Parts: sequence; structure tokens; C-alpha cells
Amino acid sequence: MREAMSRRSSISRQPFQLNFYKTQRHRTFLIGKRDATLDKYIIAIFVAVAAFVLLSCETHSDEFEIAGSSDDIVVLADGATIAAPAGTRARALADWIGAGASGESFALGDALFEPGSALMTRSGLGDAAMLGTLLGSTQDKRIVIIGHGGGSGDPVADRLLAQERSEAIAAFLAERGIEPRRLEIRSDPDLGRPHPSQLTIAGRGEAPRDPLLTASR
Repeated sequence: MREAMSRRSSISRQPFQLNFYKTQRHRTFLIGKRDATLDKYIIAIFVAVAAFVLLSCETHSDEFEIAGSSDDIVVLADGATIAAPAGTRARALADWIGAGASGESFALGDALFEPGSALMTRSGLGDAAMLGTLLGSTQDKRIVIIGHGGGSGDPVADRLLAQERSEAIAAFLAERGIEPRRLEIRSDPDLGRPHPSQLTIAGRGEAPRDPLLTASR
């Protein structure tokens, strides 16, 4: 009797075990199928995003073009290039240096220093840096630096201010690698009279005459 009951119990468990295995295989199949479908969706999304990025680059390529024209680019003596649009002080200074820094002297304007001071303004630092770049590209150029005191009515104060301004520019250029032997500081021939510029530069050996007034910026 016990053997009969054992056989019945074994027979009754077999369908359950078969169903369990079938169910597990079915779940594994569904999960695998679902993962494959998910991979396809991910790949499709990736391809769509890549295509959109490429299309955007082609559509907006003009936005990344460099502004300006080739006329705004100045090729220096050492082969380097700078951006100096026509009509700017940087361009006028580049043309003056390129012409040999001779003939007319070059007036650096009235905004190089703070009023009544030898402290350079922000725009003055830019002008001095441009001068250093240009002199650095032309190893044979030598200049004379002439500071102006502003005509305060006090000759001693004007002479001191003119000297301090000249020395400030010379020191700035020396820090940028310009050899001191290429820089000469000369006294202001117009000391005591108002001058339209705070500082004038001239080619070495040239008399500082007829200042070349430049664009305001």
C-alpha cells in the first residue's frame, strides 16, 4: 500500500516539475527577447542622436567662421601674425614699425597713463603690449621714448612725470624681452607746454618731429 501511495505521489509531482521547467525556460526566453529588443532601441536612439549632431554641424558651420577679413591680419617680420584691423592704433603702430620706425614720430595718445600719473591704464597696457610684440618680431629696430608731462605749469613736476612715464614704458618693454640697448629715453623738447600725447616714440637716430597722431583706439 505504501508503494502504491509513493508511486501516486511521484506521478503527481512530475507534471508540476515539467510545468515549472517549462515556465522557467519561457521566462528566460522572454527576458532574452526583451533584452534584445531593448538593445535595438538603444542602438536606434544612438544612431538618431549622432545623425542629428552631424546635421547640426553642417547646418551651422558658418557660425564658426573667423570674423574679419585677411586685410585685418598683419604678418610680422618673424612670420608671426596679429589681428590689427585698419583704422586702429594697433594697425597704425604696426605699419609704422613695418616702415622702419623712421620719419614721423608716433604718438601713443592721451589715454596711455592715468591723468597726472605714470600708472598705465588698461588700454595703455594693451598699446604697450602691442609695441612689445612688434619690437620683438623685428630684432633690429631701436626706438626713442619721449614722455610728456602735460604742462601743469610746474616745470619740475612736468619733467619728473615725463621721465617716470618714459621709464615705465621702457621697464614694461624690458619685461617682455626687449633688450634695454634698443630703448633710449630722451627728454621732452616741449617741456612746459601742453602736449596732445602722453608719450611719443621715434626711430633711433631720428629727430622726433611731426608726430603721427593715430586712431583713438
